[in-house]
Amino acid sequence: MPGACSSIRAGKGNRDRYSPLPQRTLLLRREGWKAHHPRLLFPAKGHNGQGAATAAEPMCRTTLQARLRLALKASGVSRSYPFVASQLRNSPA
Repeated sequence: MPGACSSIRAGKGNRDRYSPLPQRTLLLRREGWKAHHPRLLFPAKGHNGQGAATAAEPMCRTTLQARLRLALKASGVSRSYPFVASQLRNSPA
């Protein structure tokens, strides 16, 4: 499709469609995406605990696992099987 378009998936009648998008709206959507969608989901903060916004690499897997275990313990939720980070992709929130 020529020009800027927005794709609409499973719209009315469960059909995929393309809708024309004005240039100004496209620019606003790009700015919003950059502001609200960081490059890394779990950025490494560095040794001083600062710099997550400018991190160039992700948090270490063992650090993430340790933080998740601490959060699980603090929440008071008891589980009969271990919780691992890969379960986050299946969580609704």
